[in-house]
Amino acid sequence: MQSLESHGTRQVNVTRTNIVQDVLEFHKLEHNVQWGVTFHYVGEQGVDVNGITRDVFTLFWRQARYRFLEGNDNSFVPRTTGLTREEYVLIGRILSYGYVTAGIFPSFMNRAFMQALLCGEDSLGDDDLIKGILDFLSVYERERLLRVTSSNHLAPEDRDFMLDFADRGGVTLNPTQGNVKDIVIEVARAILVNVPMHTMLKIKEGMLQIPGCDRIWSDMKVEDLHILYNELLPSPEKVAAILSAACKNQEEERVFSFLRRYTRSLSQESSVKFLRWVTGSETLTVPNIQVEFHRSTEEDPYPRAHVCAGMLDISSKGYETYNKFRRIMDAVICNEEAFTFSSA
Repeated sequence: MQSLESHGTRQVNVTRTNIVQDVLEFHKLEHNVQWGVTFHYVGEQGVDVNGITRDVFTLFWRQARYRFLEGNDNSFVPRTTGLTREEYVLIGRILSYGYVTAGIFPSFMNRAFMQALLCGEDSLGDDDLIKGILDFLSVYERERLLRVTSSNHLAPEDRDFMLDFADRGGVTLNPTQGNVKDIVIEVARAILVNVPMHTMLKIKEGMLQIPGCDRIWSDMKVEDLHILYNELLPSPEKVAAILSAACKNQEEERVFSFLRRYTRSLSQESSVKFLRWVTGSETLTVPNIQVEFHRSTEEDPYPRAHVCAGMLDISSKGYETYNKFRRIMDAVICNEEAFTFSSA
C-alpha cells in the first residue's frame, strides 16, 4: 500500500447498480492502479476511510464471479471460454489492487488453482488436488464421489458415474475399485490446472502489475497461501472471537453477552452477512470489531454499523430478552438498505 500512497490518492465515483463495470473501467487504465484510491457511492453520503473501499471490492466480487468464473458458491475457477485475454489480466489487477488497498481477497477462488498460479503446478500434491476438486464440485457430485472413493466395491451405477466424471477431465482410464483415486486426481489436475493454464498465466500477469505486488505474490510459499485462506475465511466462532467491548455496567455486559451469543448461533451464510454489514467485507479483514454502547429510548433500538472503523454502535437498553435482540439483529442483516452508507 505504501508504494501506491507515494503517488497520491484518487477519488472514484461508483454506483451499486453498475459496480462491476465501474470497477472494470477504473482498472483498465494501468495508470490508475499506481495510486491509492477512495470510493464514493453515487447517491450515498458515506465518506471512505477504507470501509467503502472494502465494500466496493466485496460487492464487485459478489456480482462478477458468475460473469467471469465458474464453480459453486464456495469455490470457483476462471471461465476458460467467452473472455478475452485483456479481461483475464483485468481480473488479476482487481484481485491484487483490492488486496493491497483494502485487504479484500476473493477466498472463493479455488485454493488448488491459486496454489498452482502462485506456487507452481509442481507444488500441488495428490491431497491438494483431491480437496480442490471436492471443493469445486456440486454438493451432489461431492457426496457421490466421497461415497465411491470410500467404498470397497464399485457398483455398476458407480462405474457409470466415474465414467462420466473421468470424461469431464479427458481421462480415458476404465474405472475399477483400484484406480478410482487416480481418476479423481487426473480429473482434478485437468479441470483446476491444465485447462485453465492460459487464463492462470494472464491473471498472474495482471496481479503483478500492481506496485509492490511482485514482493507479495512472487515470494508466496504454499504454507503462506494456506495461512492466507485460513485467516480470511470467516466462521461464527471467528466472528464472535473478534468482538471487543469495554462494558461499564451490568446493562452493557448483558447486551454484549447477547451479541456474542447471537454471532455464535449464526449459520455460516449469516455470519458472512453480519461481517459484511459491520466491516464491508465478507472475509476477516479487521483485527477486531469494537462495540460501543449508547442508551436509546426507542422501543425497538436498531444497532448501527460504522464500517470504516469496523465498529458496532448498539443500545444498552431496549432488549428485554435475547429473543427480542435476535429478532432485531436478524431484521438488520437481512435488510439490503442496511448495507448502504450514510454520514451518520
